[in-house]
Amino acid sequence: MYSILPVLLLFILGFLLQKSTTLTPASVANAKRIVSDLALPALLFQAFSSLQIESRYLLLVVTIFLVCFVMVMLGKALAKPLHMESPYFPLLLGGFEMGMLGYALFLAVYGSEHLGKMALIDLGQVLFVFFVLMA
Repeated sequence: MYSILPVLLLFILGFLLQKSTTLTPASVANAKRIVSDLALPALLFQAFSSLQIESRYLLLVVTIFLVCFVMVMLGKALAKPLHMESPYFPLLLGGFEMGMLGYALFLAVYGSEHLGKMALIDLGQVLFVFFVLMA
């Protein structure tokens, strides 16, 4: 519990800053740009560079890839009954928020020495996003 406390405190701080007038929309946009253009790519590079790729992991990567595909199909099937008219709804189910949230929580709980394990799980999802969703 104590290992995720900093992440929870950051959520609370973000909520409080959102409610206050401390940050301007321009400063929020700049902070988002720093995170998405610098911090996240650096973290992903570190994660994937620490990954020890072995043939036995192929099944895990393929399984995660297929789960993402099944989730998109499930999204297509559920869109009509849920009255979701956006064509993007099924695509939202096919990708998981690893970059901005998943890695932060994983690092808080397990530490950077286990980052490669998370990257291994994320690899199937990353391949799906870049080769299917963005194709």
